[in-house]
Amino acid sequence: MYIIKDDENAKFGVKNKCVAISAGGTGGHIFPALSIAKLLINDGYYVLFFTDSKFFNYIKDNDPIFRCDLFKIVELSAKNSSRFKQIFMIMKDFIKCRKILTKGVKLCIGFGGFVSFTPVLFSILTFRKTIIHEQNAVLGLANRLLLPFVKKCLLTFENTKGISQKYIKKCIVVGSPIREEIKKMVYNYDNPSVNYKAFYKIEDTINLTIIGGSQACKVFDDLIPQAIAMLPNAIINKLNITHQCKYSNINKLEQFYTERLISHNVKPFFYNIGEIFRSSHLVISRAGSTSIAEISALGVPSILIPLPSATDNHQYYNAKFLRDNNGAILLEQDSITASSLSQLLMNLFNHDVCLYELSQGCRKVAKINANIEIFNIINEMLGNSIFKEKESQKIDTTNVKYINDNVGLG
Repeated sequence: MYIIKDDENAKFGVKNKCVAISAGGTGGHIFPALSIAKLLINDGYYVLFFTDSKFFNYIKDNDPIFRCDLFKIVELSAKNSSRFKQIFMIMKDFIKCRKILTKGVKLCIGFGGFVSFTPVLFSILTFRKTIIHEQNAVLGLANRLLLPFVKKCLLTFENTKGISQKYIKKCIVVGSPIREEIKKMVYNYDNPSVNYKAFYKIEDTINLTIIGGSQACKVFDDLIPQAIAMLPNAIINKLNITHQCKYSNINKLEQFYTERLISHNVKPFFYNIGEIFRSSHLVISRAGSTSIAEISALGVPSILIPLPSATDNHQYYNAKFLRDNNGAILLEQDSITASSLSQLLMNLFNHDVCLYELSQGCRKVAKINANIEIFNIINEMLGNSIFKEKESQKIDTTNVKYINDNVGLG
């Protein structure tokens, strides 16, 4: 539950406790930004949140953050279009950014995407403290333009590409903030039924999750189902498929799985993705930064298929980081065939120790406490005390005690 204050200071911010956050475009930008916003609100901060209309595609209507007096959404018009239109929209959005002055914002943090550019630029020009956060393994265009002028640049991946050597000193590797509902599933000392070894013991059920994201295509909605259909009956009979697909493909996939008597749940969006991930033997996914952060945090074995059209091929480098740390299998979209993917799936399901090794690999590089690290950096820059409860809030995975060898994390 978020803190709600009725006093005038809460509505217009209090000294050194009014922050602007900007994020737009995709869940990869929005979810990390919201994670920090909620942490700030719970500490009494007033948060001015700059985003675009796509924000509402990712958030439940009944999310309590919408009822909080310390949270104000400012919807900007910026979007992907011609350069001339983008310049015009930046000028329009610049006017809306005047709220940074009227609300007494002391610091602005941008989480990438074209929408994030204008509020951070406005803050720079009005002498506010500024931070940018880069979710991907390649610095995005908006952050690339802002990097020379911001105070700090927070990174998800080590050796992020696109950063000039002269700006390295202002860069800090913190990871990508994870939604609280995901973080709560990482480790729970109080629940003896939860299994933290997970993901390598296949017995009566194989939970396979397919997440194409907003950029799903034929590979996810056509080729992967074809590969599944080519598996031996001994595996097909155990399969339980969770498949996130395009809305237009729901009926087709429902029919495909039903005709083959495969247990399935097909939807265009899943709000309980954490619960789905933690019970999965294997996830097949794009390589967006949020997906990788959550997969790593939960220790889920994965096959990552980067989106080839991603700007600067950043999804490939995201996936490569996990692959290079033995935490995922990386497949490039153009090289995949139904036959080769089916063979890979069969090998993994018949040799489940490989799933265990992938689980261990991605856990080792997971940065579970990125939200607290960012929260403390914000407080330090504003001269406020750092999170006093940070040690109790942090999740320690160094001495995890495994409870049993059953499937999944729940």
